[in-house]
Amino acid sequence: VCSSDLKLYLRKLPNGELVVRNWLSYSVELNKLFCSICMVFSNVKNRQTFSSEGMSDFRHSTQRVKEHEESLGHSLSVQAYFRAISNQNIEVKINVDLANQRKSEIINNREIVKRIIDIILFISKQHLAYRGKEESSSSLATTNFKINRGNFLELCLLLAKYDNIMKTHINKISCRKHDNKQGRGSHLPFLSKTFVNKVILILVSFLKEKIFLEIQKAKKFSVQIDSTQDVSVREQCAIIARYVYDGKVNERLISLINLKKSSGLALYNHLNEELKLMNLEIANVIGCSFDGAANMSGQYNGLQAHIKNNANYSVYTWCYAHVLNLVVCDTTECLIKCKNLFGLLNRTAVFFSESYKRDSVWKDQSNDFRTLKKICNTRWWSKARALEVIFGSHQNISDELYSNLLNALKYISCDQENEFDGK
Repeated sequence: VCSSDLKLYLRKLPNGELVVRNWLSYSVELNKLFCSICMVFSNVKNRQTFSSEGMSDFRHSTQRVKEHEESLGHSLSVQAYFRAISNQNIEVKINVDLANQRKSEIINNREIVKRIIDIILFISKQHLAYRGKEESSSSLATTNFKINRGNFLELCLLLAKYDNIMKTHINKISCRKHDNKQGRGSHLPFLSKTFVNKVILILVSFLKEKIFLEIQKAKKFSVQIDSTQDVSVREQCAIIARYVYDGKVNERLISLINLKKSSGLALYNHLNEELKLMNLEIANVIGCSFDGAANMSGQYNGLQAHIKNNANYSVYTWCYAHVLNLVVCDTTECLIKCKNLFGLLNRTAVFFSESYKRDSVWKDQSNDFRTLKKICNTRWWSKARALEVIFGSHQNISDELYSNLLNALKYISCDQENEFDGK
């Protein structure tokens, strides 16, 4: 289009004002004029030259543009355009409503997830079990107190009593049709065991990432490792990192693994693999602390020896608490007076605990809810606790119950009706 035809893009109103024809477009490639509004909003039946093929009659371009501008098809297209931009078009309005509804659902779901995360954090902090025997969606609608839904669902129901968001969500779930299958699947959005496990794993990943960043900033750290069998006869190994961060000493559990072998080399390989997953170098280990077992403390094939080969500055320390416990145990077994003392304490605790009648005498005489402690070989503090209950601690001798114990034994020994022969 030449410069003389630029007046095509301006329309002169009766009052002399010039208005730009924003709808008029020129295609350089096709050398034709088009109406951009009619190309988008015109009906198929009302298609004209400006919306389909394009106008190329530039000799009479002024007249053709004016004819199109005053045509019925162009007027209808302009009306459709203004309805669309003002959201008066029914289809556009429906889409906007659906988008707003979806946005509201997302905001509501986020609020539900926030509450679920807080419940999970509370249960984890209190070391409580999550699951119960009855966790189906139908159990949420009943008020039967005999049903054990588990701590997680029970806390959700408790929160729903005082929180409208959780109340609405649980009511929506309980009103759904469900089958007779047990468990929490798709019928329990945000409350299923699968969702809870995913949240726990995400929280664990965030926690681990924070610990790893602190260790990386500390650069040097020490490790503590110990293993034991659980009730399922699996050897569980705990790995603890000890490091200084922000001027404070921190001890963090960084991994819990299931051992297939417990040799020194196998333990070292597990430790090295775990550290690699955390982007930590075993060469930065400056200390290690284990018990005195051969696979841990061995000078040539023990875990500490393998760590020493790859971390030259690593110092092995036999756990002082474990050493002290072994010393105390051996001392009490070697000295006849100590052996007799703890043996008598254990037999006394067994004597009262095996009969509810004798136990009631002890409670009456002691005026205390403390029970006599039995001595256990696998509990380091059992001997100290057995002594403290009867003789008190060195910090508070007045807390002793020795005289109460003598009174209880005297009361039982003076029984003339043989009331304490049986239980």
